[in-house]
Amino acid sequence: MTETDKKNNTPYFQSYDPYRVDRKIRRGGGLLMLIRNDVYYSKKVLAPYNNGNGELEIQGITIKTNNQDIDIVNAYNLPRNNLTITEFKHYFSQINRNYFIVGDFNGHHPLWEPLKNTASNYTGRTLYDLFNENINLCLATPPNLPTHTYGYNADTSTIDLILCPQHYLPIVNAMTMADLGSDHTPILNTIELYPEQQKLGKRPKWIFDINKWDLWLQDVENYVERENHTIPEEI
Repeated sequence: MTETDKKNNTPYFQSYDPYRVDRKIRRGGGLLMLIRNDVYYSKKVLAPYNNGNGELEIQGITIKTNNQDIDIVNAYNLPRNNLTITEFKHYFSQINRNYFIVGDFNGHHPLWEPLKNTASNYTGRTLYDLFNENINLCLATPPNLPTHTYGYNADTSTIDLILCPQHYLPIVNAMTMADLGSDHTPILNTIELYPEQQKLGKRPKWIFDINKWDLWLQDVENYVERENHTIPEEI
């Protein structure tokens, strides 16, 4: 899951389905999810906030695992947007009790940046208040995980977060990966759950041979005759 930067420029990944939601209120940007095409999933339809004038960009899918529906939500909060409790709750009320929310929230708080001198901001305080208010909304990101690097001084911050219910915390592992030349470090979130998969295979093919039609017809006639003999006579 990631953020996009240009419309109509969806990359192709073999064996994966892209699902993108382009930014509507500004030029460029948006969200992109890649879902392995052997996973049963459906797109999550989320009603927009404030008649579509909200600032939080969000998309989601629903997958099945262990006979449960789990929502996977991808979110991006613009750097200068102050995420409010009302806007967050608007979307949170639309997802299942089993969920994972990942994304760049651009929020700072000592809860996930205890070793930084960065002061908490409005979005960070909003998330902190939400964690205190709802025990089933928890932060699974390790403290001080360096998810973002500032170009002017190479300092790092933790603004890419993963949220989930309390009962999923023991099975979530978040770690950073190799630098790809972006100011955001790729993050690998591993969850010990196994979604239901559909078996993929080639479409069946037939070889039509005119010389075998008579044999096929005879087989059909023999089958029909056998079936007729199995029908009990009326008493």
